[in-house]
Amino acid sequence: MLNQVSNYFELDLGAWQLTDVSQQSFRVIPKRKSWSGYGDYHFLNNGLLLGRGDIYNGTGVVEESMPFRCFFGIHILIDANYDLTASNLKQTVSARPKQIWGRYGNFGEICTTWQENSRQQVVSLDFPEELLLRWQEDFALPDWLNLPKHGMSGDDGGLILLSDLPIKPALILQALRIINQPTETLTDSLTLESLALSLCGRLLSPSSDGASSSQTQTMTKKSLMIKNKVDDAIDIIHAEYHLPLTISGLARQVGINECYLKQGFKERTGQTIATYIRQLRLQQALRLLLDEGMSVQQTAYYVGYRDVGHFSQIFKKEFGYLPSEL
Repeated sequence: MLNQVSNYFELDLGAWQLTDVSQQSFRVIPKRKSWSGYGDYHFLNNGLLLGRGDIYNGTGVVEESMPFRCFFGIHILIDANYDLTASNLKQTVSARPKQIWGRYGNFGEICTTWQENSRQQVVSLDFPEELLLRWQEDFALPDWLNLPKHGMSGDDGGLILLSDLPIKPALILQALRIINQPTETLTDSLTLESLALSLCGRLLSPSSDGASSSQTQTMTKKSLMIKNKVDDAIDIIHAEYHLPLTISGLARQVGINECYLKQGFKERTGQTIATYIRQLRLQQALRLLLDEGMSVQQTAYYVGYRDVGHFSQIFKKEFGYLPSEL
C-alpha cells in the first residue's frame, strides 16, 4: 500500500513512526518524545490522497530531510508556525495559520525549522498526474493550476501561496472538520471522503482565482455574491450544527443582509435555514444512534438539543419512530 504513495510524492519517514497500516490508509506518529499528535493519509476512491496532521511541537528543532518530489498537492494550514528552505526553491517559506499552498515538482533537499511550543494543523490533498490531466480535458480549472509546469520530473520545484483564494472562515472550518472527523466506521470514512471532495471542489473552482465559468458569467455580480455567501453559511452550519445557530448570527458571520441570506438559502437548497439545520441534526442523530450506540440523551445533547422530550418528538415526526425504539 505504501508503494502507492510514490504516485503522489516521495515519502520520508525519518522523524516519524509508521502505525495502523491498512489497504486504504496509514498513520504516522512523531518519534520525538517532546512532540505529540499524529498524521494520517487516506486513499480516496477517485484517486485523491487526503492527508491530515495535528502535531504539537514541545521543542523547537531544525530538521533536514531527504530530497522531496511531488506531482501536485495543496496544503491548507489551519494552524502552523515553521519555516522551510529547499535547495531547488528560490525562497524561504514561512508557514503560518490560515494559509493555502500549492506545491509541485522537485524540491531537492529540505530543511525545516520548527518553532518551540507550536501546533501544526494541516490538511493536504495530493493529485495523481492522470487525474488532473483528465480533469483538465473535461473541465475548466483555475488559472493558477498550470499543469505543464507541474510534475515530479525536472530540476526544480515550486510553492504557490494561493493568496488570491478567499480564505474564508467557512473553508478553514471545513478543513478543521476533516481534522476532527473520526474514521472508526464505514459511515465515518464515507463522511471523511465527502468532506474532502467538497473541500477539493471549492479549491479547484474556476471562480476561486477570479476566472468565470459560462454559468457564473451570466450571473450578476450581486447574485454571485449572494450565492457565495450562502455557500459559506452552509459550510458554517455543517461545522456548527450542534450550536445554537441563528439567522442573524449566520448573516453576521458571512457578511450579508438577513433577507438576502434567507432568500438565497431557499433558492440554493429548496429549504428554509431552520429546516435545513433541523434535518442535518436529525440525520447526524440517526447516525449516532445506529452506528455509535449513543444513548438518546447523549445523542440529543451532541446534536444540539437540550430538551430530550422535544428531540424525541421531532425525531419521530421525521423518521416515524421514537429514538428509544431504534
